[in-house]
Amino acid sequence: MTNKDTGKTIRRDLSGTGSLSYPDPGTTTRVLSGGDWGVGLHTDDRPAHNKWLVSRGYMAVRITESGGETQRELLALEGPYEDLCKTLAP
Repeated sequence: MTNKDTGKTIRRDLSGTGSLSYPDPGTTTRVLSGGDWGVGLHTDDRPAHNKWLVSRGYMAVRITESGGETQRELLALEGPYEDLCKTLAP
């Protein structure tokens, strides 16, 4: 990842494990959980973060699609993690 304003660059391995489940049959809602993976949380997500998080422990995120929009909800974040936006900040 590179901060285009400063040129600061970092490399991270996101090749962790994840399980994808569909807890609400017949819907497009799913939950991705596991360790060593990353997620971008935007203004309309819950909680509103505008951050990229990389989990080094356990993370679970509910992903819901409706009307062409995708919303993510952080359900769990346990153990060490990194906020890439903070790491790349000037």
